[in-house]
Amino acid sequence: MASRKVWIQIDPSGESFVWQRDDRALHAADDPAGAAARIAEYIKKRDAAPGERW
Repeated sequence: MASRKVWIQIDPSGESFVWQRDDRALHAADDPAGAAARIAEYIKKRDAAPGERW
């Protein structure tokens, strides 16, 4: 299985991390630990096998 990538960037205002362009998942840039936790949760849900999703 190939690893899937997550593109993370800072929005143009410099105020938020963005990792999902389609629904604009954002988190404040001054809270990188909080952003990392949300991104990890997103990856866990995204990569869950069918029937394991919450």
